[in-house]
Amino acid sequence: MICMSSPGRYIETLCGLYSKGYTDFYGRQELNCDSAKITEISAQNHTVSSRSLQYDSTLRDIECRALAASEFLNCDSLLKWRRDLPAANQHTCTGQVCDVRTNIILAGGQ
Repeated sequence: MICMSSPGRYIETLCGLYSKGYTDFYGRQELNCDSAKITEISAQNHTVSSRSLQYDSTLRDIECRALAASEFLNCDSLLKWRRDLPAANQHTCTGQVCDVRTNIILAGGQ
């Protein structure tokens, strides 16, 4: 995500790779990764507190991981590394808060 020319397209790019048969380092594949659904949930999550994070139980493991990783698109650590990214009027959070939010998403909202 840090090295992408357009980090905001992370979900679309990741799902595109999986839909083309990409197998990740752990041997996982997901030919039916739904980038539109993940992007929609991610956009909703950006504006809510950790207690109110949206989670869809129909998300497959890889889709859930993409949703969790998308939390770092709003992380101040990413914006410190990538000063070329526009951050004006953007609500960001610390890496620690992103870790917590990611863990909540991966735990299924529990």
